[in-house]
Amino acid sequence: NPEFIIYDPGYIATVDGKGVPNSYFGYLVDLKAHHPGVPLMVTEFGLPSSFGVAHVNPNAWDHGGYNEEEQAVFVTEIFDNIVDAGAAGAVVFEWIDEWFKRTWVTNPTMLPADRGRLWYDVLSPEESFGLVAYYPVPGWSLRVDGDPSDWQALGETLVDQPAAASAPRGDGKDAHRTLVKLAAHADPAFLFLRVDTAAVGKIATDEVVLLIGISTAGGDTGGRRWPDVDLNNPASLGLENLVVVDGAKERFELLTEASYDPTPRLNGMKPSGGVPVSNEDGSFQLSAWLINNNAQYIAEGKEVAAEKRYYQPGVLRWGDSGVDTLAHGQLGPNGVLELRLPWHALWVTDPSGRHVLWDDPATAGFDAVTTDGLRIMVVAAARQPDGSLVVVDALPREALQGGGFVTDKVPLFSWPIWDTVTSQERMKPAVQTLGDAFRQRGT
Repeated sequence: NPEFIIYDPGYIATVDGKGVPNSYFGYLVDLKAHHPGVPLMVTEFGLPSSFGVAHVNPNAWDHGGYNEEEQAVFVTEIFDNIVDAGAAGAVVFEWIDEWFKRTWVTNPTMLPADRGRLWYDVLSPEESFGLVAYYPVPGWSLRVDGDPSDWQALGETLVDQPAAASAPRGDGKDAHRTLVKLAAHADPAFLFLRVDTAAVGKIATDEVVLLIGISTAGGDTGGRRWPDVDLNNPASLGLENLVVVDGAKERFELLTEASYDPTPRLNGMKPSGGVPVSNEDGSFQLSAWLINNNAQYIAEGKEVAAEKRYYQPGVLRWGDSGVDTLAHGQLGPNGVLELRLPWHALWVTDPSGRHVLWDDPATAGFDAVTTDGLRIMVVAAARQPDGSLVVVDALPREALQGGGFVTDKVPLFSWPIWDTVTSQERMKPAVQTLGDAFRQRGT
């Protein structure tokens, strides 16, 4: 993925064994030709099974963004390219996932740095190159598959309320908008959330808009005004994050309060960001890391006809996490919504010590503070003929008073911190596919 590979016209035009343009194969062919008669050993090749992406290759393989099944296919294709280019051998990077590793896009907001080994940052591609995983953690992690049975042993019920919506619409869909339970759980990789409705089957997301507000920092911080609904929290209960589930508009997103979002600052577009300032702007946005910034060519005074590319960790994905390792959420057949949100996407900079992003403008770089925990609120709304949203129900229902949520009526989710992690090895699919390729083509 270096720029001299992905933008070189000769490399881009090179066709690999499958008959498709492949800049990496073009580089390998050139590298081999540059050393005639000398055995060429490619001592590091690989592909991460990470949520996060640190670079995009226009015509080959990206630096992240693949689930484990895709990793197995593509890392084997990379090995095939190395063989086809005439190399003498190759060593895969790497045998195990390494939780302590850093990636340039996530590094500035992984704080404190010395605790990175205690949690699994799925947004950091460098932590997920392994053929062997240490996640899920037995007895600690949940499977997001719409079946809430594993919550019986794990998780904390924050709200359990009667199935009686605050303002039913009487249109036959109120059960899907009636909120009855909220539970949360934390492990080294994700914040897990479970929302139960009164629906008999799957929640009809075309008929209901679910908004999940999350206050991570506590105190007089964050956005008090909810977007799209007429709700305004007190100053002591501002939101740093908001999850939107809106099937009619095909939205499944994790948003960050605009003034708190550090990515514009990281991208060199704004001088500030990373402080959860109390406000009534009602402005929440998708964070976006600049990943293809053409920095190498710009530094060398070159111009390249390639657009800058961004990675948005808040674009969420439906699926069974036991099948698709990049899945964020699933709807169950019993009116249940299960979510798992990557810690770094919430700007929790170290879940093991309950640290969240909070920049001190007087210091260089970013900073973090310890939070007491999270306050989580849920709103179920119906869309009116004019497109506006009207609130039908809330979790906790008793907390919604006077046009906003009352702070002391919203339970605090304060998960236990940890200083050690006991994990268990799990072979990823690439062990089999790459092993077969080594046996078939490695002689």
